[in-house]
Amino acid sequence: MNYSKIANFIISIIFVGIFIYLIYRLKIEFYSIKEISFLQFFLLFTLCLLTIATNGSKLRNIVSVFGIRLNPREWFGLSSLNTTLNNVFFKAGSLATSNYLKRKYDFPYMTFVGSQGADQLILLLSNAILGALVCEYIIFIQGNDIQWMVACYTALAVTLILLMQWKFRAGATESRLADAFRRARDSLFSIFKNRRLFFVLCGHNATLILLNSFRFYVCCWVLQLDVPFTYCLLFNTAITFLSAVPLLQSDIGGREILVGLLSEAIGSGFNTGLTATVVDRIFLLLWAFLCAVGCKMIFAPFHQSHKI
Repeated sequence: MNYSKIANFIISIIFVGIFIYLIYRLKIEFYSIKEISFLQFFLLFTLCLLTIATNGSKLRNIVSVFGIRLNPREWFGLSSLNTTLNNVFFKAGSLATSNYLKRKYDFPYMTFVGSQGADQLILLLSNAILGALVCEYIIFIQGNDIQWMVACYTALAVTLILLMQWKFRAGATESRLADAFRRARDSLFSIFKNRRLFFVLCGHNATLILLNSFRFYVCCWVLQLDVPFTYCLLFNTAITFLSAVPLLQSDIGGREILVGLLSEAIGSGFNTGLTATVVDRIFLLLWAFLCAVGCKMIFAPFHQSHKI
């Protein structure tokens, strides 16, 4: 019996249950969405498209190192599919993307896992450093008692740096987790050697942090919530770390609850963080799904050529 999967399933059910209960209690908070202006709608639409395009461009740059040239319809469509599925089931979109690249371009699964793991390490480290800096700024400007957050983000940054340097030794009882970390580290070292790709990924990840934070800020604006942009940056860093946690139903419920607790800790209120996070997820999922459907033609010839 796989107890880890059972525990994962139980945790997922608990998160979803709490989330549904909170949504039921806070449903009145969503009424202001009906008053969304054309400017707000356009900004959310644009930011969602830019987020999908940035993720797609990052994928295109990663696989180009291995001699794979994705056309715009492919990398944008794969990014849309990846965003849609990853927001529903943990890494389901990444699995679909890996399968597509393997079948059409014979791109090895382990190479894909390693390259994505390396990119994830860079993204997490960037968010850990940013989270610590934003917390320090909030403490300096507003005097909030959130030194514990600075300590948490600093500890995460140090842990990630040490993890990148850790030497995993092969053994008969080696865990799959250690093997995955080693592949990610090896790919990271390869990316370090490719200075151009490393800086391209850093630039893309920095852009994603800003886009996600701006999108969250606009969601707060739509809901008529007075949330500073620095708080949106902080919420985005927390979301990034939670999204890396393997939950069966992705981070549905967990993301909203975590941001709500973080929002409460810095004085904006639990309802503020939870409500804005729900709206942000809905808009991103909606546009990612529509883009994936619009780009479905990239998969039609591929599937037809592989019918059994």
